[in-house]
Amino acid sequence: MKSNTVRTRALLIILGVVVLALAIGGERAQRALAGLETPDAAFQSPFDTPTLFPTATPFFFTPFPPGPPVTSPTPTLDFSVVNKITNPQDGDAVAGFAIIEGSTIIDDFVRYDVHYAVTGSENWQWLATSRNAVRNGVVHVLNTYQLPDGRYDLRVRAIARDGDYT
Repeated sequence: MKSNTVRTRALLIILGVVVLALAIGGERAQRALAGLETPDAAFQSPFDTPTLFPTATPFFFTPFPPGPPVTSPTPTLDFSVVNKITNPQDGDAVAGFAIIEGSTIIDDFVRYDVHYAVTGSENWQWLATSRNAVRNGVVHVLNTYQLPDGRYDLRVRAIARDGDYT
């Protein structure tokens, strides 16, 4: 009867150790059970390493990776009034569908128009109109397949509420 009780007790302790190890981690379970005596049963944790003198249990701590800096530069708002084409630049050759990039920002903006003309002529042809102001973005996509080969000038006119344009 006594051996049955000892076995049951040992099995319950082992079961408790396994549950504790799963619940709180192996190293913490080892430290929690360090002083536990098991009468009439041999018990050794799989984490134990016999030593002649008591040693400290290593505690491994992996710090979290550093987060973003606490202070970050505040972006500067650009309130400059600008109406220009930034791409393509003077002398660039384009073919196919060419993206015209730029800005169409003026005071009291209403709309902008995009025009082209054969270089040297003042015979401007309308390409597009938009009521959405653009800052450093796509103003128009030019289909060069509709134009004969040659040199062309591009312009973008931003039109204000009073009819003035730049």
